[in-house]
Amino acid sequence: MASNSSADEEPMESQFFLGEPYFLLGDSRQSGATWLAVSIAMFLLATVGFVFAIFNRPGQFQLHLMTTMPVLVALGCLAKARAGFTSPLAIGFTPNGLRVWRPRHAVFHSWEQISWVSVDDMPITSTKRLTVFDRQGKKLLVLADTFPDFGELATLLRERAREEVNSAARGIRLRKAKRTAIQTAAIGAGLLLVCLANIWMSYAKQHEELLLMTEAVPGEGKILRHFVAPNGVTKRLEYEVTDTTGERATRNAEVEPTVWELLEDSDIVPVVYVPGRPDLSRLSVGEVEDRDFSTRPGVMYALSAVMILFCLLCFAGAIVQWRGNEIYVDKGRISIRPFGDGKVDSMKS
Repeated sequence: MASNSSADEEPMESQFFLGEPYFLLGDSRQSGATWLAVSIAMFLLATVGFVFAIFNRPGQFQLHLMTTMPVLVALGCLAKARAGFTSPLAIGFTPNGLRVWRPRHAVFHSWEQISWVSVDDMPITSTKRLTVFDRQGKKLLVLADTFPDFGELATLLRERAREEVNSAARGIRLRKAKRTAIQTAAIGAGLLLVCLANIWMSYAKQHEELLLMTEAVPGEGKILRHFVAPNGVTKRLEYEVTDTTGERATRNAEVEPTVWELLEDSDIVPVVYVPGRPDLSRLSVGEVEDRDFSTRPGVMYALSAVMILFCLLCFAGAIVQWRGNEIYVDKGRISIRPFGDGKVDSMKS
């Protein structure tokens, strides 16, 4: 069982056994504070981008650059900040276990308690992370690759963990691999559903545009609202089209400012619509076309094809993980390794 001991004035080096390795990690709280500040700045940048998008008309690609990307960077910085705040000051090897020094206390973990050492990448970032698990599969220690001897420490810990390998430890690793496989497959399935929905909506939009080009007839729309969008700039009209069968449909369209001003006192607006489909209509003149290339059917088909390929990779990775392994990419080389092993040999000091 792990036991805690209060820190005293004795130097930490003297509490390690002679001949056993120890690693001084340094105080990374300042680094954690820096990454936290960067994370907050990126969240603020995303907020500014969101407000800008409300009062302007950016395309989907520009919108993601202004909002989604800063948020992803902020989350990555937040993960690094957490690693900095929670990282210990030093780690020492003893004949009976591992001593972990933190700012206010030292914690001891016996070798019998440690069952598995995993090396993987932190979420969003490419920073490596070392995790030490106990015999119940709970995390005892988490370290980020923020100090020079990370590779050597990870290698020594894995070697010690292998000496203590037993059936329980292998079972813990396999259970975690299967849980990860389920998560990977769920991500792949979710993205696949999104792809199929995008393909269907793109096909429907393409078909509707074809109907408007080939079957639309002139008509009139009853103006329901003549207004300015919440951004205070975009001029819009909401109008209602009634088919010869009596079926009605409303539509909200952006209008060129000059045409919008001419229609200010009018109750009707000339439109073209598809007979039997009053929901398919557009203004005869003055309607502002959507110039966002990312919403075009051809672009959506291409993006969906890329996403489907990624989904297939997720399903392949889930199969590998279910068998207790994982796909690892290092310097362009793809290999299959036991789940959680990672690669630290090339990082040894």
